[in-house]
Amino acid sequence: DLSNTTGGNVMIGDQVMKDATIATYNTVIGNEAGKAIVGGTSNAFIGYKAGTSTTSGNNNIAIGFEALEDSTTGNANVAIGRLALNKMTDSQNNTAVGYLALLNFTSQAIGEFNGNNTAIGTSAGISVTTGEKNTILGVGDSAGGAINITTGSSNLLLGYLANVSAATATNQIVIGATALGHADNIVVIGDANITAWHPGDDNGVDLGSA
Repeated sequence: DLSNTTGGNVMIGDQVMKDATIATYNTVIGNEAGKAIVGGTSNAFIGYKAGTSTTSGNNNIAIGFEALEDSTTGNANVAIGRLALNKMTDSQNNTAVGYLALLNFTSQAIGEFNGNNTAIGTSAGISVTTGEKNTILGVGDSAGGAINITTGSSNLLLGYLANVSAATATNQIVIGATALGHADNIVVIGDANITAWHPGDDNGVDLGSA
């Protein structure tokens, strides 16, 4: 029943925005995409069940099979890829790009500093559940290994399978393929195969060598 919608919506697919009453400026394409929208504004949902549970969330983008499927009132989230941000319900400012990216991130009460995770790459951030302000760039562990961020926050992981030292890690910076964090508030560059860290020119300070 779209008789009471304010307008500006684009809808293509079966059961798309079927309960909308005051929704505006949404673009929804795909069977059951945006199915539960009542009053959401400026969302873009493309793909089967993309954003299907959203009721009043605003400014979200979900592209892919069941991307952002469980979100109800989340705002300003981006989920691109099959099952990206699939289980999140009510958080904001999260960006997940890649198959299974931030799959298990669930929810946090809406607030200025809640959410704010960025995960780019296949399975990037797949184990994060309620952690916030994490940035993860690179392929993650699709098997959900023993050491992966779950509730940890403010971590930076850059590189294929780069990982933290504990699931509750805080403020760890880990750079390099298969590099592993040592502890909170510590920067790790490279894995055990790295033999030296060199400056950009010959006159710079050598960071050390094996």
